Amino acid sequence: MKKYLVILVLALCAAVQSNAQTTWNVRAGGGLFSYAFEEDWDYYSETGFGLMVSLETNIPFAKGSQWCISPSIIVAADLDYRELSLPMHVGYKIPVGDSGMFIPKVGPFVGYMYVPYINDDGPVIFGPSVELAYEYKHFITALNASLDVIETIGPHVFLSIGYKF
Repeated sequence: MKKYLVILVLALCAAVQSNAQTTWNVRAGGGLFSYAFEEDWDYYSETGFGLMVSLETNIPFAKGSQWCISPSIIVAADLDYRELSLPMHVGYKIPVGDSGMFIPKVGPFVGYMYVPYINDDGPVIFGPSVELAYEYKHFITALNASLDVIETIGPHVFLSIGYKF
């Protein structure tokens, strides 16, 4: 049994290898939060504006590959709303000029949100997510959008700028 555990750990380490082309970026920005809920047979819908912070990595599939996988952590909040989401995007790097790169990404996200009007526990959110990122030298601008398909939570759209290292 122990040898199977060792083989599994070694296989996971080999699958999650890092190379010199792996990049990290930290972004901050703002966006629109839309959520809807039903209470006592009445339907409420609200849209708010809040701040967001993101930490993301771009890991190429192979050395020199244009395809990448981008796991992220996004924290967003306004006065009543808190969200922690974990998107897992797959993207394609498109060179733009000498130092720029456009990277459209798509994939699922899972997260947790706190909206006191819906319930105090906060729903788990899951659904499709899209990111349109533009990198220029060490700076990155990104537009993120996601839509929850489990609860009656509306779309979330964030615009952020940050630094890539």
